[in-house]
Amino acid sequence: MWQEYTYQPNDYPYQGFRYHCPGLKTPHTVVYNGYNPTAWLPASGVTRKPKSFLTVCAGLHMRFTQKLKGIDLILEAARQLPDAVFTIVGAPEGYRFPDQPENLTLLPLMPLADLRAVYSAHFFYLQLSLSEGFPNALSESMLCGCVPIVSHVAGMPDIVGDSGYVLPKKDPTLLAQLLKKAIADAKAIDGLKCRERIATHFPAIKREQALLQLLHTLRK
Repeated sequence: MWQEYTYQPNDYPYQGFRYHCPGLKTPHTVVYNGYNPTAWLPASGVTRKPKSFLTVCAGLHMRFTQKLKGIDLILEAARQLPDAVFTIVGAPEGYRFPDQPENLTLLPLMPLADLRAVYSAHFFYLQLSLSEGFPNALSESMLCGCVPIVSHVAGMPDIVGDSGYVLPKKDPTLLAQLLKKAIADAKAIDGLKCRERIATHFPAIKREQALLQLLHTLRK
């Protein structure tokens, strides 16, 4: 609804509808997204690759989307960390970036059912968007045991809590440092903590109950 925006300087200093629509009088209630922990589980028989980073991005071939979703940062990070592996899901058939790093793999868009195995094969999940809401892929990946690394944008730091990492500003050097720290911390990181973060704070049943309570209140 309202948030100070400090991730990068080329935008409004605040975000949220309370900032952009200051005269709005309509009552509002926050109902968070919710997820089914039994549907999103680490896939059995899948080995999680060390030093592996994943992101999912629809519309990957569009330059606007690449910038919006922080793909430019991921490309630079791949160049700075040649011993790590990076995967982006969402590429059209035959698509490649100009001067694509050798340690970056592009996968096509895929059904949700297939994403579980992809999440489970990677250690870290990257969501480095300039603007975001409450990203489903981030929460799904955490339920599958991925350690999140997110930009300091919208609700993502609150979603991650103390179970992952937050990039405070859009800066390739800061990102490379953060990823190196994450890799160094990897042996002490418990993916189950990431899963429990979503399962405890954002279960589907909590969203369902909140919506039903709101509808019940509105009917009175």
